[in-house]
Amino acid sequence: MSIAVHALGRAGIPAGRQAVVLGAGPIGLATALAATAAGARVLATDPVPARRDLALKVGAENVAWGGDGELLDAVLDWTAGQGAPTVIDTTGDPEALAQATRLVCSVGTVVVVGMSAAAAPLRSGVFPEKEIDVLGSSCATAPDFRSAVALVQAHRETIAALFSHRFPLTRAREAIDCVANPAAGAVKVLITVGGPEL
Repeated sequence: MSIAVHALGRAGIPAGRQAVVLGAGPIGLATALAATAAGARVLATDPVPARRDLALKVGAENVAWGGDGELLDAVLDWTAGQGAPTVIDTTGDPEALAQATRLVCSVGTVVVVGMSAAAAPLRSGVFPEKEIDVLGSSCATAPDFRSAVALVQAHRETIAALFSHRFPLTRAREAIDCVANPAAGAVKVLITVGGPEL
């Protein structure tokens, strides 16, 4: 949650502003929840229908998926043809940066949270043409942690729904395998210490 809070601080999204969150994995869902809790309007994207459903449950007002043109159409429809003032990439997919530049409005902001070691394939001229601000976000400060704790306390039930799998410490290897296996449908895996075996 603290990573999401920090990314929103970097983005400077005021209440009522529209923001597209690329990716509805754990960080994307946390970002959607934190943004909507702060009063932002969120459209979340993800190829997995169950994750799009979770995005709606955490507060996104709209979700979308499809080819690049379909996503652009969805964002333009949602923003009355303007493009989103803020796009937050939580995917870790290097191609998402180019997509973000197409979805963001002129003089908009793209915040890159998802990490990748691969190069991002995009045309650099789009940045001065649209006057896009691109910000990186990867850490969290002590105030971010305090805000994240307050968010978790205020949204316990919603956040609990993000834990798709739970394993005791004695089954940690199985938990790691679950995360690594896309067929498991894991969103957030919790390893518990103590308590009954699950």
